[in-house]
Amino acid sequence: MWYARHWAAEGVTRRRGLNSRAVRALLQGWLVLALAVPCASQPVTPPAPDLADILTRYNAVIVRERAAIESLYVVQTMVEPQEDGSTKTSEAVLIYTRTDGMDRHEVFSEITHPAGDYTLDSLIGPELLPEEYDLRYEGSETVAGEEVYHVSVTATVRDRRHFDGDVWISVNDLSPVRVAGQVADPPFPVVLITLDKSFERGPDGLRLLRRHSGEVEVNLLLGTKRGLRHIFYDGYRVSTRRID
Repeated sequence: MWYARHWAAEGVTRRRGLNSRAVRALLQGWLVLALAVPCASQPVTPPAPDLADILTRYNAVIVRERAAIESLYVVQTMVEPQEDGSTKTSEAVLIYTRTDGMDRHEVFSEITHPAGDYTLDSLIGPELLPEEYDLRYEGSETVAGEEVYHVSVTATVRDRRHFDGDVWISVNDLSPVRVAGQVADPPFPVVLITLDKSFERGPDGLRLLRRHSGEVEVNLLLGTKRGLRHIFYDGYRVSTRRID
């Protein structure tokens, strides 16, 4: 009986030893496989695009569109929300020719404030020159369903034609999709002019301004006055010339 119990216990011990060695071997095999096979779930971060290259190609698009447009016609509608909940509107036609520049012909207006100055550049987007702006790449995003480069800008040339803010540039064709910010140095007595512009494809594949919202704050003798204006551009007709 003692021998039986002794051999039974010894058999259990041997089986436990075999099982332990088998488990260790199995774990070692798994470890070797884990080290040998690369982890497919680790994300690979693509390198950031070269900002200088983005800006060179973007500015080339603006220069090419400016040179290609011989004449342009567009209907401009302004809407100003009032404090009482009503709105005031105006409608005008912008006509551009290479020889005469841009003219604004007002059709009707309920708005008494100045309409502003308009140029061809205001419809095709700003150049972003390194000698006029500090520029920084902020990453890629999606705007209006389109993949874009986001670039922040700070004007080093401080006047009414430059601005501080952000520009979203199409990854596909390096043209402006959205421009937002505020004028670097508004004319007295204006102390603030904000802008938010959206550009869309138009005639001949040109990307042109379609919507522009902005606020203006003016310091007056009796206090400060602030107003909001939405501007829409419709019915573009454009004549272009071939640019090699």
